[in-house]
Amino acid sequence: MQNEHVRLLHTGQQLLLASVRLKFYGKSTAKKITYQCVTCFKVKPKSYDQLMDNLPKERVQPARPFLNSGVDYYGPVSVCPSHKRGVAPVKAYITIFVCLATRAVHIELVSALTTEAFLGALEQFMSRQGKCAHFQTTQPTSQVQITRILKGSIT
Repeated sequence: MQNEHVRLLHTGQQLLLASVRLKFYGKSTAKKITYQCVTCFKVKPKSYDQLMDNLPKERVQPARPFLNSGVDYYGPVSVCPSHKRGVAPVKAYITIFVCLATRAVHIELVSALTTEAFLGALEQFMSRQGKCAHFQTTQPTSQVQITRILKGSIT
């Protein structure tokens, strides 16, 4: 049965069984041979479906740009403060604001990873894009502070 499977160039169970039935009978043997064949296992891998949760309502409902936003930092990056000779580059960070509904991106450059620098970037962002109803970050403590800023309890 194994020789017949290789001779038929690693065919499936039905063709192997039909070929072997000319001489022998044995569906379970044909099934066993095709399952144990390493070449057939590599050629026909099992595919798995990816499980995804439903998107949050901020991502699905139509809204004006940046009404529901996310924020994250990128960096550090080297920035030259002047084009003159002998001026050393300075370390800076990029604040990335992303609209959750339209996927638009707003980028601000900040000088440090401090609260004052972030508040300056947030102020510039909100002066250009308008006040946000919902902000999403990857840090839970930052999420609470930004929510307080948006509600006006911290200035």
